[in-house]
Amino acid sequence: MYQIMGYVEAGDLRPVTLLLWSYYTHSRHARLCQVVLSWSDHPEFAARRHIFEDALASHCERRYVASIRTLAPEIEGLGSHTVRERNLRATNQQGA
Repeated sequence: MYQIMGYVEAGDLRPVTLLLWSYYTHSRHARLCQVVLSWSDHPEFAARRHIFEDALASHCERRYVASIRTLAPEIEGLGSHTVRERNLRATNQQGA
């Protein structure tokens, strides 16, 4: 985390991508699998678990287009649900 913060503060995000990629791909994506499985306690993720597992399998098989195309609508759906559930609305820079 300290390495990542150092790069962010320096304004150089390229190494951050490599660090995250290395961290989550180590040991055949074991850490990524662990993170995805930990989401199953959350009801919104649990309802979509099979979709996340399919996307994870595609990702681990280096079929990145398939994993991204699978996850994009799910991320949008989770965001929309959060907005509706919390009655959020867009604000401008002044908070209005």
